[in-house]
Amino acid sequence: MKELPSVALSIAFKCHDLKRYTAIGLECGTFITFIVDLESNEVVEKLTFSFEGPLTKVIFFPTEDQIKVLVLSSLSMTRVFYDLELEGLSKSKVLPSSDEFDVATCCTLADIDFDGHQEILIGTYGELVLVYKEDNINEKWTLQWSKSFNNPIHNIFHLDLTGDGVRDLFLVTLKTVIILQHDYDKVAQLVEKRLLTDAI
Repeated sequence: MKELPSVALSIAFKCHDLKRYTAIGLECGTFITFIVDLESNEVVEKLTFSFEGPLTKVIFFPTEDQIKVLVLSSLSMTRVFYDLELEGLSKSKVLPSSDEFDVATCCTLADIDFDGHQEILIGTYGELVLVYKEDNINEKWTLQWSKSFNNPIHNIFHLDLTGDGVRDLFLVTLKTVIILQHDYDKVAQLVEKRLLTDAI
């Protein structure tokens, strides 16, 4: 890590099968992943991929079957890399139109529709939040919806701050903090439906 070509803006870690994956997004647009053998503590592989513009966020998906990472680019399309263990950085999908809404400033993973799969939420300097969903059969991402706000989006959090068991979205904008909550009647109906399904 002493030999990084520019400033690191985001870093993420994931351990899997006695290996540690360290993903780094750089200001120059380079995405680097170091794969470290946890037994020998040696770097066994270094993977690189070039984007246009600074990389503002890298996030590993919480999947156990494969190493999957999201790379948010400020000026070019956001990209998801699949199965780093077997494919390196050769297998990836872009988020369509993710470079058409001004500079992407932040992102997070959140299952906001309660289907068990993580959606990608991107905040932009152009005052938009974009929500992408994956078709898990062909690994294709589509823009589900977008919402406009009054200020540039600086960060997005998916947290249960009220302790009611339901995570809400917290948007940190240039001037405010905005909380987006679920419709609790719909959440209750969904929980009841799933409890009845599990009981059958």
